[in-house]
Amino acid sequence: MKILSLITMGLACAMIGRYVAYRLSRRVRILEKIALMFEIAENEIRFLNRPTFELIELLSKKDELAELVFLKKCLDHANDGRDINDAWVQAIHESENIDGEDACILYSFGESLGRSDADGQIASCRYHEKLTEERLAEAREKRKHYASLACGLGMLSGIGVFIILF
Repeated sequence: MKILSLITMGLACAMIGRYVAYRLSRRVRILEKIALMFEIAENEIRFLNRPTFELIELLSKKDELAELVFLKKCLDHANDGRDINDAWVQAIHESENIDGEDACILYSFGESLGRSDADGQIASCRYHEKLTEERLAEAREKRKHYASLACGLGMLSGIGVFIILF
């Protein structure tokens, strides 16, 4: 029984390392999708001058943006009668896979969403896309340095726990 519990503890440590690596990779993937969202939004506003509600509706239906669940939540909140900017803020607040500085970029974008002319919204999309690209470069660098380290440390600590307690 003791060996089984030690093996379980060792595997738990290894899985924690894998989870940290997964979170780093997921952040990179989400930031890539957010940058793509800003690019699509810019093009839709520039060439088709889409209203804000239609823009969010279009973005929420794009398959390549399916991981950005806050788009669908925003649309649901707006359909419930909320102001589009309040719906945007609430949807980001409820989102589980976006937090910290990444959420701040989206909150900032939501403040300018639909509140200026097309040129102002295009400039906002470009600005926020540039901010996202900077965060994306940082996230890729972190993933490059820490993902394999987290896996290795998780595995090493699992083996260490097994050896020490055996």
